[in-house]
Amino acid sequence: MAGNESIQFSPPRATGNTDVDQAFQRLKDLFQRVSDRIIGLDQPYSQPVVAAFSIDSQSDVEYIGPGGHTITLPLANSISGKRSRKICIINSGPGTLTVATGRQDTVDGALSVTIATGTFKLFVCNGSTKWFSK
Repeated sequence: MAGNESIQFSPPRATGNTDVDQAFQRLKDLFQRVSDRIIGLDQPYSQPVVAAFSIDSQSDVEYIGPGGHTITLPLANSISGKRSRKICIINSGPGTLTVATGRQDTVDGALSVTIATGTFKLFVCNGSTKWFSK
């Protein structure tokens, strides 16, 4: 993104699925905060991460390190009192970032996935042993 361009979202038609609609709104809000931060209008929405990191209570993580690091998702079954959890990870660094799972958990059927520089993934768990990314 160059200059003061902003990311514009056109919301999809209402799906009738509250979880989907809320996830879309959350992404829209997150992108606005990232856009504001890029042009210096706002404070970071989370503590920037520059090295290997295990997610605990964060729901939004921005990686700004050089690449080659791994961010570890919490265990999918550790989300007490909830069916699922959503975590958004943005790779603002110049290199590829790996996102891994713990123990027997998988993400999209594998033990890890990568996030290219300048992109993000939204991770959702099933509350058992699986994480899914989009």
